[in-house]
Amino acid sequence: MRSSTLYFLPTIECVVINRLNRFVVRIKVNGQEALAHTNNTGRLKDFIRKGALARCTEKYGGKTQYRLIAVQDPSVMDHRYALIDTREQMKGFENAVKQGLIPIFRKCVILRRNPRIGESVLDYKLACIDKEFFLEIKSAVQRKDKFTATFPDAPTMRGRRHLKEIIMLIKKGIGAGVLFIAGIPETKFFTPNDDIDPSLRALLKEIRRLGGLIAGVSMYYNARDESIVLENPELAILL
Repeated sequence: MRSSTLYFLPTIECVVINRLNRFVVRIKVNGQEALAHTNNTGRLKDFIRKGALARCTEKYGGKTQYRLIAVQDPSVMDHRYALIDTREQMKGFENAVKQGLIPIFRKCVILRRNPRIGESVLDYKLACIDKEFFLEIKSAVQRKDKFTATFPDAPTMRGRRHLKEIIMLIKKGIGAGVLFIAGIPETKFFTPNDDIDPSLRALLKEIRRLGGLIAGVSMYYNARDESIVLENPELAILL
């Protein structure tokens, strides 16, 4: 499988000290302690751990000085870091769609971000061969095993609501689905995490039964050349 560079993102090397709360991580940069913002609210216990090498970007304004972008993956321990920043995952997805690198979206263009549907705001509205399609994206930065990514790693009422909204759209005859972005290298499969939220598997099976889309891709941060890499554009979905 051939990986594809999506774009370059210069970063600063940092070291994780500990996580203070859902959004703030204490880090060390050039020997000095600092605070970094993380937009990934998952627990990420395998990645945000004491002493982990990480990559950050400078941030201006607010109580934190940096954004935490990626963390060295303990399963591979090389230059392929786990891409934990959800904003960069989304940007990676957008670049992959524009470059035609994801087969299922090769005939699609992104029309709008954050379209409101019912009580929820989904991530994207696309046009695929002149048909509207609504897409929710979920960040899957946890391993079930070496080659399998899973979601969620914390209870997610919001995630359940989004999947129910997708089911409602499909029942109305509107194209909709969910894409899982595994931000970890060497991923071949995706499966829902029954230990954390057993209801998700049933919701995903219902989406599939109704003809909705369930798909997955994997990407990571290449610390060697400071790039976002699409490694697997077609994860196998295990339901």
